[in-house]
Amino acid sequence: MVIVVDPLHSGEARGKLGPLQYMTRRGTRFVKRNSGSGTYYTDEQIHVRLHGALVLLAWQALGPLDHELWNQFALAHPVSNWTGNEHTMSGWNQFMRANWRRSYLGLDLHSTPLVATPPPPVWQPTCAGGLAETIFTWLHPPGYDVTDWILQLWYEGPWPPGRQPDIHYKRLRSETTYADGATTVTALAPGIYHWWLRAIAQTMTARGPWLRFTSIVT
Repeated sequence: MVIVVDPLHSGEARGKLGPLQYMTRRGTRFVKRNSGSGTYYTDEQIHVRLHGALVLLAWQALGPLDHELWNQFALAHPVSNWTGNEHTMSGWNQFMRANWRRSYLGLDLHSTPLVATPPPPVWQPTCAGGLAETIFTWLHPPGYDVTDWILQLWYEGPWPPGRQPDIHYKRLRSETTYADGATTVTALAPGIYHWWLRAIAQTMTARGPWLRFTSIVT
């Protein structure tokens, strides 16, 4: 419904007309375009919510003793937020943190907490750009159990030649199990891409160092 008070092109207009909103703030009159609400029903968003619901059902199926194990684990493993300050999560939040990625990757869920082990090195990684894609490969490091580790792949780009990579502008592109040994990032626009790769525990309690790569996509 159109709601506009006073003539549309006067300094007294206020209200909404289609995508435009007329208003006064601190004595200043202006008009802005409403951006509207976002899209909350893409296939990927539905997929993400589905796995959240599956993990919730798994938590509800646990008994009181298992819940207490997760609560004690949460007390013993505070986490740092984006400001660097530590805070204690609930047992449920730690359960979700540990198992959502496992559900998303099609792995069995952990009913009890895992003790973090030192991160395995990313052994002999390679990065090769191609036609609208970049391919990453790696080998299993000798003497390491990689069962409960995933690889996170972050990126920025495409950028013109000469631009320096900046890890602060990176975005998460994909996560895959360490055991897969390879992953291909597709649907990339032509240009230069900077990539950061690291091993991270599925419990999110331990992380390996960043490895940086550059690829040229045609």
